[in-house]
Amino acid sequence: MENDAKFTVITEDGTEVEMNILFTYTDEETNKNYVFYYEDKGDEDNEIIVSEYDDEGRLFPVTEEKDYDKLEEVFNQFMEEHDGCECGCCDEDDCDCDDDCCHHNHDA
Repeated sequence: MENDAKFTVITEDGTEVEMNILFTYTDEETNKNYVFYYEDKGDEDNEIIVSEYDDEGRLFPVTEEKDYDKLEEVFNQFMEEHDGCECGCCDEDDCDCDDDCCHHNHDA
């Protein structure tokens, strides 16, 4: 899975929902792959979801509390490093990406 890519999730009721990848992370201790993603609803307060994924791109819920706690730390560190720009392609003072690459407000 690649950052800034999109994929489709099929919900329990069969609805297809397009998701945007915020970033991926591989835990070096467990060798598990995780993807942080969201449905772009057109506002800054999109819910970020994290799932484990395998080599075939299948998603699995994070069920272990210790894994979730570590992933929360990874997410917080990512947000600090990208201070306002969630696409990771720029820094806040020198943003040259277009509005479609991420779901933040470039004028912030």
